Amino acid sequence: MLFSPNRKCADNFLVDGNVGCTVDLAQGRRGARVAYAANGSTRIGIGFCVQRYQQITTFKPERFWSLKTYVIKDGNEIQLEWDRKKLFDFDVTVMFQKMVTGDGILKVTDISVKEECKARPPGLNTINLLKVASSALGIGPQIAMHLAERLYTQGFISYPRTESTAYPSSFDFRSALAALVHNPLWTNDVRALLDAGFVKPKQGHDAGDHPPITPMRLATEETLDTDAWRLYQYICQHFIGIASPDCRYMRTSIEFASGGEAFHCVGYRVTSKGFTSIMPWLAVSENNIPAFKKGDTVSIHKDIYEGSTSPPDYLSESELISHGEEWHR
Repeated sequence: MLFSPNRKCADNFLVDGNVGCTVDLAQGRRGARVAYAANGSTRIGIGFCVQRYQQITTFKPERFWSLKTYVIKDGNEIQLEWDRKKLFDFDVTVMFQKMVTGDGILKVTDISVKEECKARPPGLNTINLLKVASSALGIGPQIAMHLAERLYTQGFISYPRTESTAYPSSFDFRSALAALVHNPLWTNDVRALLDAGFVKPKQGHDAGDHPPITPMRLATEETLDTDAWRLYQYICQHFIGIASPDCRYMRTSIEFASGGEAFHCVGYRVTSKGFTSIMPWLAVSENNIPAFKKGDTVSIHKDIYEGSTSPPDYLSESELISHGEEWHR
């Protein structure tokens, strides 16, 4: 019998928390491989996997329609988003299209420009390390934990089994950063922090066990195996990132109206990379849009887009690790 993943049901489907074990569920022609990972006593219910499988196999796609709209400004094509997003009634969508067609132009009704920031991550704990290893590095949780423990016994990183993301107030960040300064991959970033002043990491969660995973001494690619180096490199980049400033950017939102319908577009311009300089995969994607003034009018280009809803994907290792963390809490 299929069921929701609550504690009462999942108690009948518990798997012990050995890092990196996998479960194969027979799912018709699509055999989906799901995995779980945990540190210590964490356990996860297979009910999460069963629930997702049920969602996929019982899903019925539904057609929808939307107004696909764009304008051309200073030679640039700018895609707009319809405020209604999508409708599940074709005739109603056509009605709105005719209203916009009857107007024929878009008018700028509002412009908003404000500075926003993307916060640097907290300290690195075991769960987040395993999630990154799985989703970004392609290293399974069991292998990742084995590599982390070997890096620890070799003195390259701190103890890798921890739930904490907060550092103690007495932690010596300057010495930890100075130990990394001679690697050319990040020497400029580290020197900038040591010279200009590093930022103490934002407050995280103190589980009362061990400090977050931290590089303890410098390693080189030649001294480590390929996967061990990739894991160590990420740990170093994460640590440098948490001691770096937040990423700051300008967000420009422009509102348009035509035939009583509202559209908008959003642009992003980075003003200070901050921690994303050392962690570029977390960078804000820049999307500069031409300058508009309130009251401007522009010609509108439009069409009706047809699509259909789709089921969720099978659980990835990273997602299942996250479920394991929630279960542990």
